[in-house]
Amino acid sequence: MKISTDDQYRLAIEARVHARTVRRWLDGGNVTRASLAQLEAAAKRLQLDVGPPEGGAKETG
Repeated sequence: MKISTDDQYRLAIEARVHARTVRRWLDGGNVTRASLAQLEAAAKRLQLDVGPPEGGAKETG
């Protein structure tokens, strides 16, 4: 599947916006299940891998 230049540009901007949002959540220490769900939804829209990192991150709490 070929992605047009306009779509590539739009996806790059969207990825940067989501990266800033994640940094804000992590800096503020207020990562919640809802914010993680939003992040996963955004990653799926961008077709990114949303699995745990190698080594298996474990949920605490």
